[in-house]
Amino acid sequence: MSASELQPQLVEWLEMLGKPLLRAGLFMFDQQSPLYLPYLLTSLVFGWLGWRYFERAAPGAIQEFLAKHFSRAQWWHDSARADYRYYFVNAVVFTVLIGPLLLSAAWCADRARDLVQLGLGTGPAWTSGLGSRIAYTVLFFIAYDLGRWIAHSLLHESKLLWEFHKVHHSAEVLTPVTAFRVHPVDLLVTLSVPALTTAPVTGLFLYLFSDAVTAFSFLGLNFVIGLSGLIANLKHWQVWFRYGPLDGWWISPAHHQIHHSADPRHWGKNRGFELGCWDRWYGSLHIPTKHNEVTAMGFGDGSEPQWHSVRQMMFQPFVAAWKLLSRPARAATAALLVTSLLMLAVPRATAAEPAGVRIEDMTWPELAARIKAGATTVLLPIGGIEQNGPAMAFAKHNRIVVAAADAIAIEAGNTLVAPLVPFSPAGGFAPRSAHMQWPGTISLRESTLNAVLEDEVSSLAVAGFTRIALLGDHGGSKPVQDALVKRLNATLASRGVQLISLNRYYEPASLADRLKALGADPADAGDHAGLVDTSELLSVAPGLIRTNLLSPESWAPYQTAPGPGSSGRPDKASAELGRGLLKQRIDAAVLQLQTAK
Repeated sequence: MSASELQPQLVEWLEMLGKPLLRAGLFMFDQQSPLYLPYLLTSLVFGWLGWRYFERAAPGAIQEFLAKHFSRAQWWHDSARADYRYYFVNAVVFTVLIGPLLLSAAWCADRARDLVQLGLGTGPAWTSGLGSRIAYTVLFFIAYDLGRWIAHSLLHESKLLWEFHKVHHSAEVLTPVTAFRVHPVDLLVTLSVPALTTAPVTGLFLYLFSDAVTAFSFLGLNFVIGLSGLIANLKHWQVWFRYGPLDGWWISPAHHQIHHSADPRHWGKNRGFELGCWDRWYGSLHIPTKHNEVTAMGFGDGSEPQWHSVRQMMFQPFVAAWKLLSRPARAATAALLVTSLLMLAVPRATAAEPAGVRIEDMTWPELAARIKAGATTVLLPIGGIEQNGPAMAFAKHNRIVVAAADAIAIEAGNTLVAPLVPFSPAGGFAPRSAHMQWPGTISLRESTLNAVLEDEVSSLAVAGFTRIALLGDHGGSKPVQDALVKRLNATLASRGVQLISLNRYYEPASLADRLKALGADPADAGDHAGLVDTSELLSVAPGLIRTNLLSPESWAPYQTAPGPGSSGRPDKASAELGRGLLKQRIDAAVLQLQTAK
């Protein structure tokens, strides 16, 4: 692999590693993190109340509270420092290696709906309302909590899985960061099992209702789960906090601290996350006393210090689990690991086309439900049918812009993709000019494209979209886009609709600078159907390239007027370079979309 081909790959890998690190570092601003700032502040308030009412009843004890629960002995203990290091390492390891293996809750729910439909026939297609949303919120929470309890019990009951769960229980002190002291395999089990337990609930509601029933949310989570997050950090902070009469049915922070206790009478107790009924029925419930009954955390055998190494936490469970396996099981496990690694090496180009963002693939009730659920931004891709030299098919712009629109919509979130407008101004008819000099080019007058776009924008606005972004891949559509935005935005704004021309996608920066950043020579670019266009098309639709005609030396038969229609060095193009170039454009478009005022 040449240096020019290797550099985009390195950039992609660095970005893949950097994003989870950045997200981990910005934990206070991440609504999905237990360390989200509002959660930390409410934990501090409830921690103080717990100190006052369950640890020390005397007034005016704030200095004593700070001395005990913010002490260096607790927050700078070897165990705590190991948590901080492990937090960042595992953020990358889990995201890159384990995250793609998680069982999809949406996929499981769809399969559950299919099974219900297979047994009962077509659903009643009811319209959801307040009652159905409340029911779905509560039932989903119960099913989710049951899944977490089952997964946690498996981690304790299975000798093999316990070797991975030991990482979490090796902590000698608890801080909110200890919640992240979880082995990636442990997380895989903990997060995948609830996908199975919630599938029947979601599948049933998908079957019963014609529109998607969504749960009420709090801080971006199911309402009950989000609300419990206000105090969840106390479960991994050694402040004794109980729920009083609810302790037999709801898992308090004191319950979970008992779960971490080194006292043998506490081992395996209180496995629940929110509801205590599962432990009550299974016989693993231990109701906390009024005052703190936990004297030490960990295993209680003095082996905890050997787990204060990130390397030990990450690799020792595999060693221990391997020793537990029989020889045939080891062979099967090794084969599975090799197969998994080979699957990770499959190029992304072979992945299935992104689903779920294209309006044309939906029914009207599905689209109405998506808009109602918050998908109020839509991309309107504009391509073009024009000659692209001897080596590239006419569909170049259309294939590239559709692939880019899918990626932008997925990256931006709550964004859908309207059907492609496949034509743009590409030259005059009489006399024939620009690309119309070559057979097969289809050109629209600017007035025609303007009328088509205006009507489509009006259609999308009436449908309920409040942000409509024009995504042009062809230079001929750019002036029309800009003029349309300028002319319509005042009228649309009065209806609460914003029209955006995503010009940063078409030209995110100097092409020479962009090519240099990817290790390519700007002198090879050409003006049309050259290095850039060919690389981008190779990355999304390589079957549309005639590789035997990429070299300028092969264009001799096409030199008579109007010429071959291609320039530059398309023979130096590569899919890797195309992915890098498209990523630059996609990232610029996402940023413009997110910051547009």
